[in-house]
Amino acid sequence: MSPNGALARTVLLVIFAASVHAEEAVPRVVDGRIRDPQGRLLVLRGLNTGGASKHAPYLPWQEQADFDRLRPWGFNAVRLLVSWKGVEPSPGVIDDAYVDEVATRVRWCAVRGVYVLIDFHQDLYAEAVGGNGAPDWAVLGSPGSAPP
Repeated sequence: MSPNGALARTVLLVIFAASVHAEEAVPRVVDGRIRDPQGRLLVLRGLNTGGASKHAPYLPWQEQADFDRLRPWGFNAVRLLVSWKGVEPSPGVIDDAYVDEVATRVRWCAVRGVYVLIDFHQDLYAEAVGGNGAPDWAVLGSPGSAPP
């Protein structure tokens, strides 16, 4: 797979938000390049919002007003970490409040014309093994995990 092909496939797996009417603002990959809805080459310049997202409550520290600075500083994208442990704290149980908070941050970006790369993130898999991302119930031998 070529580097451009890998990039194109990655971009297609990303959730973008650039306007309140997201279906009109979804970038496309054309000839191995990311294009905006008008067909122009799209160059993403972004920031990571992830540090605090690795631990409870699994959300970035930024508040709505923090996103006001992105466009004036020349940025048009953010990487938003999402934690499986935040989404599904127990097997088959979705934390709607967490998902709503993630969606709120996507909307904050959308109304500012900022693209969002949703990163279902993990480092060293789970807190149960010294990392973050996966819920402890998904680690064999952890309390609440499924039997092998």
